[in-house]
Amino acid sequence: MKEFDSIQLMQQPTAVAIGYFDSIHLGHARVLSVAAQAASEGLLPTVLTFDMQSVRPQGKGQQDLFSLDQRKRYIAELGMEQFVQIPFGLVREMSPEDFVQQILTKNGLNAKLVVVGTDFRFGYQRAGSAEDLRLLCEKAGIRAVSVDAVMAGGEEVSTSRIKALIQEGQVEEAAQLLGRPYEVEGVVEDGNHLARILGFPTANIPFPSGCLVPKRGVYRSIAIIQGESYPAITNIGVRPTVTKDVRETTETHLIGFEGDLYGQTIRVSLLEFIRPEKKFDSQEELRKEVMANIQYSQSRFRSV
Repeated sequence: MKEFDSIQLMQQPTAVAIGYFDSIHLGHARVLSVAAQAASEGLLPTVLTFDMQSVRPQGKGQQDLFSLDQRKRYIAELGMEQFVQIPFGLVREMSPEDFVQQILTKNGLNAKLVVVGTDFRFGYQRAGSAEDLRLLCEKAGIRAVSVDAVMAGGEEVSTSRIKALIQEGQVEEAAQLLGRPYEVEGVVEDGNHLARILGFPTANIPFPSGCLVPKRGVYRSIAIIQGESYPAITNIGVRPTVTKDVRETTETHLIGFEGDLYGQTIRVSLLEFIRPEKKFDSQEELRKEVMANIQYSQSRFRSV
């Protein structure tokens, strides 16, 4: 997928899906799929999204669900061929008219189709609606389509709803709204080898800066490394039995894996919350509990 961090003058006509696409949930996927299908009309499926870091405070409520690399991968898997991310400050003071003329027409992305959600707002002080976009695009010779939200359980699928589920450890429910399991992805770091001493070597990956940390505890999981999937258990927390460290970590034991993972990228899908984090009275008590968790995860993996 081609990637740009500024507006380029596109020669090929494009089908542009606009949004922040912070979790690529079922609603986002519906918007992206409409743009992707336009490839059959000779249009280049293009995502236009925004870098919000420079214009929003970094508080807990502002944490992203996924890293930018994860979002790009999910977007590409949905058939998008071009990814354009621009600083939000570049467009937030534009009028709706200027946004269409400077960003979407031949002055910029050369859009022939624009796809947004029905709740889309744009332009200075969010003055423009999806209907305003349709009318302005029509004047510019561009077809604009607004896509209805996806509903689940009587409520709209949204990133905020998914975040709340993740923070409660309800990863199975979150997966239904995402259309795939919730994943943590990163490069394996060298740890302090305490898990190896207990007999259960783990792959340690950091949470990307600015990303949400799930509920602390142990999860049944699947780890994907070099295209191979392994049943696994994943601990998210501070390991109170073996360390006084307060930094949250992700430790995953890959069942049946042998080899060195340091420096490799690993994807860990959290499938089920098994138990909350707790401090055990001894390392032997912890070891027995970990073994029980491993056996449970392995049995569920075989039954799928």
